[in-house]
Order: sequence, then C-alpha cells, then structure tokens
Amino acid sequence: MSCHTDDKRMSWESSHHASGDVACASCHNVHASHDPVLSKQTEMDVCTSCHTKQKADMNKRSSHPMKWNQMTCSDCHNPHGSLSDDDLVQPTVNETCYSCHAEKRGQSCGSMHP
Repeated sequence: MSCHTDDKRMSWESSHHASGDVACASCHNVHASHDPVLSKQTEMDVCTSCHTKQKADMNKRSSHPMKWNQMTCSDCHNPHGSLSDDDLVQPTVNETCYSCHAEKRGQSCGSMHP
C-alpha cells in the first residue's frame, strides 16, 4: 500500500477487507499484465468468489443487472474502503443510488425495490 496512496485507497486501514485480513493478492494478480478484478467483465467473478451471499442475491427478481455485466460491484462499492457504511462510493446509500436513479430522488432507496 505504500505505493498506492491515491484517494481511492486512502481509507484502506478502516475498510472491511483490511479488518478481515484480506490481502491485496486475495483479489489482485499483483504486478501482472492482466488482473481479472480490474476488468468489468471479470470483476464480479473475483468478488463473488468470497461474497457468496451477494452472488446468490443477484438471482433475485429485483436485483441489479449484474449477472449480465451491465454493472459491477465497484459501481457502488469501493473495495479499498471509504468513509461510508458498506464501503460505498458515495457518502450515503441514497446518494449512491441516485448516481444512476436520479428519478428516485426524494424517495428512500429502500422503497425502490420490492
């Protein structure tokens, strides 16, 4: 981490992955020409190798279109940590949802899915 100190990794020490003793090499092919977690086509396979409940949830009727590679885990979550709960890319759940669902602004995100 001493080489990777940009704003996307500045909260690593307080992240769920760091507190779970997940090493960089658990998700990344370090210093390789092809790192599957960095490709939108294969990122979800890397994430769901550990996050099995979330993989199962993708088959629910009201799930996001992740199984068709129309979005990825990192569209909503920063695996390197953030200042929000669940390592979200935006400060709150609602702001994260509004990034794509601006028409839902004014509703709570819990009411967006049945």
